Amino acid sequence: MVGFDGLLHQPLVDNTSQANNHNAAVSDDMFNEIRAKLGKYEGRPSELVYVCDINTFIRSLSVGNFRTLDKFGPQATPLTGQLGAVEGIPVIVSEQMDLADTDGKVTDSGNCTDTGRLLIVNRSQWRVGVKRELAVETVRDAPKRQNIMVVSFRIALQERIGSRSTATHTALQYDITGV
Repeated sequence: MVGFDGLLHQPLVDNTSQANNHNAAVSDDMFNEIRAKLGKYEGRPSELVYVCDINTFIRSLSVGNFRTLDKFGPQATPLTGQLGAVEGIPVIVSEQMDLADTDGKVTDSGNCTDTGRLLIVNRSQWRVGVKRELAVETVRDAPKRQNIMVVSFRIALQERIGSRSTATHTALQYDITGV
């Protein structure tokens, strides 16, 4: 996730106990398996969100328990064509989340395999922080008879409370095979 690597960095580097090497294909149980790592932060589905790469999402659409009409009624995948939520927790596809190596990390060498990742985040424990306020610069380009304006600012995700090394509000399922 370009720009906001704090979400993936948290379970992969800062608190590795929050990352799980799934080492298997997509299944309905992989969602609960990673949710269980959140401890006290998993209690309210309205505060949680799953984020996954495109390939993992597409494979999740074919999971039998998400497709059946008897379990999901009018929200079943064959009727809607989408996997909107798992047990009330929204599933978001991130075009910025790349496939990763089997250790869950994306390296500069570009030797990533075809393994997917599934991130679960308690949204109430993260906030957008300002790293640099709004900056406005103007320059006059006389030959072109133009004024050029550059506007920039920097934001980042920040944890609300606690230490990154012991935080349990974010977890990652990695090495999801067959995607």
